[in-house]
Amino acid sequence: MTRRPPLSFLGPLAAAAVAAATPHLVTLPTPAPLVIAKQDCSEQWQRSDSQDIWDGNATAALTGTVWFERRFCRAGKLALNLHGEAAGGAPAVLSIIADGSTLPDTPVEGQKALSLDVKKGQLLQIGFFNPYLRRESRTTILMGFELSGNSCKSLQVDYPSEAGGQWFPDQNSASLVFDVPMTVTPCASGLLKFVTTGQKARGEYARLELTQNGGKTVQEIQVGRELRKHTVELTGGPLHIKIKNPYLNVSEIRRLTLQAAQFTPAPSK
Repeated sequence: MTRRPPLSFLGPLAAAAVAAATPHLVTLPTPAPLVIAKQDCSEQWQRSDSQDIWDGNATAALTGTVWFERRFCRAGKLALNLHGEAAGGAPAVLSIIADGSTLPDTPVEGQKALSLDVKKGQLLQIGFFNPYLRRESRTTILMGFELSGNSCKSLQVDYPSEAGGQWFPDQNSASLVFDVPMTVTPCASGLLKFVTTGQKARGEYARLELTQNGGKTVQEIQVGRELRKHTVELTGGPLHIKIKNPYLNVSEIRRLTLQAAQFTPAPSK
């Protein structure tokens, strides 16, 4: 069974390949415009990507793909306590949408308190859509896995999220960051062909170790900036591929944390 990890920092395969030849700057994509939820009023906030709720008391980290939303049962004031970390020469920005209308962005650097007037029945959606990450890593791209054999040509891939990259089934390609192996299982014995490229970190590119048959090393590959073609003879069992010398250092990251969201209803008239 093929497992697909959640969205990684690498983004699409093409972007990852370009990153191998450029400074190690990674930005996350801006999500599609928020869709107005048809929910009833509530005393709690709903995450956009799950059924999880947030009561506004515990700290909640905002990311580039998740927002919180709530339809208010009563009019009143909403007090937000925020903490932002700047990176890339710019602060974190809080985005707020009220009943489908985007309010002016709010830059947040350090601690910030924000107060909003809320109407009865109003839907508020709050998110953080300008994340930024600068990191150095020995990320390796493995492209175009192809099996040449007499009987069959199918491959089964098991990609653990702990490997740090992503599996791209449409291109039969993957990226690796850590020393957790991905597994390629051929339908039968044959020749496995693929291409590698990578990023240098601390003066070195990654070295790949390929093992089969109970951990026996069948090949070691030195990755470089240029595209390199490889052929591995497989016996039919699972092939495990991992980076032997992983390295990752995050030097800058832009973040926004929602520390509290306290709502005070307006006095009854």
